[in-house]
Amino acid sequence: MEYFNGDYFCSKPIDNPGAIYECRHIISIENIPSNTPVEDISKAKQVRTPEWNSCVQKIKKPAPDGGWPDIVATLNQETIDWLKENVPDSTDKRRSDMPQGWMIYDPMLSIESISVSIFFLRQVDAMAFKLRWS
Repeated sequence: MEYFNGDYFCSKPIDNPGAIYECRHIISIENIPSNTPVEDISKAKQVRTPEWNSCVQKIKKPAPDGGWPDIVATLNQETIDWLKENVPDSTDKRRSDMPQGWMIYDPMLSIESISVSIFFLRQVDAMAFKLRWS
């Protein structure tokens, strides 16, 4: 699990795929530890990181052409429930269109299956998430 601080945006948020969610903090939950040697990647893909196993689920996304479905990663329900209960919305009037304190990509619009990023408005919420789920 990695923390990033900067100017970020989620271009396809789950709550409103047509909007853009701007934030300053990201927690990225990786499928494979970043320091895994190349020769061990195949094995690591089978085991996964502990954070991945406790926070993430894979779902099937229907293929647009009716072919094989894509597999994408998103947060599991327990993790989403924790975020809803523990990360307050913003009270800033400038964020009235997207007041949520956290956001993830809409998994049906994502192509990601090796990591899941959670976008946070406040560092304290990102760090609380990392402390709880690491």
